Order: sequence, then structure tokens, then C-alpha cells
Amino acid sequence: MHPFKKSWLSQSVATFKSRRRASALALLVLVCACGGKSAAPTQPSTAQVSGAWRIGVRINSVTGGECASSFFQHEVGRVIVQTLTLQQQGAALSGKANLTIYGVDCDFTGTAGPNNMSLKTSRCSPLLIPTLGIPITCSSGVVRRLLSVSAATDVNMTSNNSGTGTYSETFVVTDPVGQPVEPMVLSGAVTLTRQ
Repeated sequence: MHPFKKSWLSQSVATFKSRRRASALALLVLVCACGGKSAAPTQPSTAQVSGAWRIGVRINSVTGGECASSFFQHEVGRVIVQTLTLQQQGAALSGKANLTIYGVDCDFTGTAGPNNMSLKTSRCSPLLIPTLGIPITCSSGVVRRLLSVSAATDVNMTSNNSGTGTYSETFVVTDPVGQPVEPMVLSGAVTLTRQ
């Protein structure tokens, strides 16, 4: 074989092997680099909402309650400011608020999602005298009593320190001897700001 041809063939084989090694090395470096780095940090699966919150509840409507609802129409448009204290374990929430229009202390339970939370009352202190409630004399002279209350709120967290949502508060309305007549519901909007 001609020496030039042999030399050229040897160089071509050497170049091919060298390029193959370089490609394999580059691939190995790429795999190691990709495998060695962690993915971008992920958002927590639940919003972190434990702590003290300032709540502003704006009453938008009063429905039901027979004639008792007319007694509460002056509450429409009113903003009630209270404090809610929440504890959190995973997605489970519990807390306490002085949240109702009569300042009744309520215990809340609920859940947190990625950017929202839902709460409802698990227990509220009695309204004045537990068996009598709050007496209301309607314009017709009929007496009705507000016997108990429950509340619920659904909040979308707009940041770690604030949120907006809906609020409802339900009263059991009875006649003077304690027979239920019609529930009364106060509905509105809520804003939360972390304290």
C-alpha cells in the first residue's frame, strides 16, 4: 500500500475514534449535569395561613328570617372588622374568631388549598340566654328570637398576606316559645389581611 494512503487511513480512523470519544464524553457531562441539578422549587401544595388575620366582612344582603330580616336591613353595607386566629396542620385548619354581628365567639374548622381556604363554624357561643336567644319585636308587633348562629367563608388568597372571598352567617329564628320559623342568612364579602 502506498505510504500516503496508509497514513491518511490511520489519521481518518484516529479522528473518527477521537470524535466518538468526545461525543460520548459530552453526552456523559450533559447527563450528569442534568441529573445532578434539582428541579425548580415547587409551590407548597397548601397555602400557609396560620397566624392572626384582620377580617373585614361587608354585609351585602339579608334574606329569610320572616319579619326579623327587615330588622337587619340596616346591616346591609356595614363592614364588621374582627380578628381571626388560625392554626394549621397540613391542609387542616382550626381557629377562633369574634366574627358575628353580635360579637359571638366562634370556633372554626376548615381546609387550605394551594391558594385558597374554606372555613365554617364548628361551635359558637350562645346568643345572650341560650334557651331564649335575642328577642326582636317586628314592626307588626310579632316577637321573634335569634337562637343560634353559624358562619362560613371561602377565601382566595391573593398573596401570602391577603385574601378576598365570600361570607355567610345563618341565624335560627324562632317564635316566642322556641318553634323555628325560618332561618335568616346574612351574605357578603370578606377581606383578610395578615396581622
